Amino acid sequence: MKRRKKAIGYVSEVKIPGSDQVIDVEAQTAAIEAFARQEGLELIDVIKETEACQNLMTRPGVIKLLVRHERVDLVLVERIWSLARKKSALEPLLAEFDKMGAKLTATTYLWDMVSQQVRHRYHEELAARAKRAAEERALAQSLSEVA
Repeated sequence: MKRRKKAIGYVSEVKIPGSDQVIDVEAQTAAIEAFARQEGLELIDVIKETEACQNLMTRPGVIKLLVRHERVDLVLVERIWSLARKKSALEPLLAEFDKMGAKLTATTYLWDMVSQQVRHRYHEELAARAKRAAEERALAQSLSEVA
């Protein structure tokens, strides 16, 4: 039986630029929970950010994400903006997720630049892995034909 993927959620208030609109943590939590159910994920926790500081890596919620000892496959956010709006600000955190073996996944499919960059980061990784697997199969087949 295939192991059910584990996920952890992260929410923080997201202010929409040019408006007074704020996507609150309750709405984000509901979206993350619905996504986890739909995808058959085991959602082990949703971390609510308590401080909106500029430096992503010093936020209490982010630190809590990084010091968890339970292995997770995915870190779920309602939108990438709950963490950062620029990829350069996000890179140190993505590197830490890589070390943990976790992938950042947004439950909404948005077209802003940073959301697309994060999606492409993992799609390119999947494509490279599929290419390597196909090359290995082709090599194994050619070796078996020679034998």
